Amino acid sequence: LAAQFAFDRVKAGNPPPEVLSAIAGYVERLHNALQSQRPRFRGSLSFGIGHDSNVNTATSAQRVLLPILGGITATLDSAARARSDNFKSFGLEGSGFMPLNDQTELFAGGNLMLKANNHVDAFNFLTGSANAGVRHAYGLEQQSQVSLTLLIDSIHQDNTRVRDSYGLSAEYRRIVHPLAEVSAYVQSSRLDYVREDFRDAQRNVVGVAVNPV
Repeated sequence: LAAQFAFDRVKAGNPPPEVLSAIAGYVERLHNALQSQRPRFRGSLSFGIGHDSNVNTATSAQRVLLPILGGITATLDSAARARSDNFKSFGLEGSGFMPLNDQTELFAGGNLMLKANNHVDAFNFLTGSANAGVRHAYGLEQQSQVSLTLLIDSIHQDNTRVRDSYGLSAEYRRIVHPLAEVSAYVQSSRLDYVREDFRDAQRNVVGVAVNPV
């Protein structure tokens, strides 16, 4: 990328035609080399073990005050208090793309993550997500890029579907410096709680960012 900007600075100085021709050749070979090095598919597997001091995200107190019932004190059942357990985690991730031409490509990816407790099975979690979309680069040396992405994710607890999410994301990115790019994005998603319809919601996010290249 730094080489691209260096070539652009030389071209801006209005060099002789033979220099412009040489630069064009260098840029084309650089572009082809970079394209050939890009992976079309990549994936990974992960495994982990650990200990969670509060698997069910509960209070450790044995008694709680209930103001709504006149301030009486209730004794919690052991299952309602914080529980600790060892766990194992497994992860699978993959992504890839398919060029349609020099400027446009289709892409897709997904991941699965399982956290399995040794004893407290009710708080085993399986999460998964997938995305697919299209990217288009344009402008001088393709410094600008727009993309449209479909996003889906799901959360399962103890083999039961808890929440699904469906969304659409649009993003604009532009390289403004050899070491930095700016981006602006809009995301719209629908949250669907399978057994708690009252929690269903529409979520919209708008943002800007500066990212290192």
